[in-house]
Amino acid sequence: MERDDEPPSSARGTFLGIVLAVVVGGAAIVYCIIIMGPFFFGLLGVVTAIAILGCVHYVIWGRSLDQHVAGEREEQQQLDAEIEEYPLDEPHWPRRL
Repeated sequence: MERDDEPPSSARGTFLGIVLAVVVGGAAIVYCIIIMGPFFFGLLGVVTAIAILGCVHYVIWGRSLDQHVAGEREEQQQLDAEIEEYPLDEPHWPRRL
């Protein structure tokens, strides 16, 4: 919930945050390359391989889970359709126009 006395965030603030993140992140990477030398690239390769393995695992597991819960999802959609058909906040008797 937003307070009334705070001004809304502007595009300028968002842009400034992104630019600062890129500058500080770039400086941190250059610092790591200078300090660790070639070991940094090996470490970067290991981190990249773990990230790729995680993405593949997510795709495979996500597809399996999607197929596993397909029946439950259809049941929930039918229940949602019934709820929309007979909402609780409106009276169920005919209204006069």
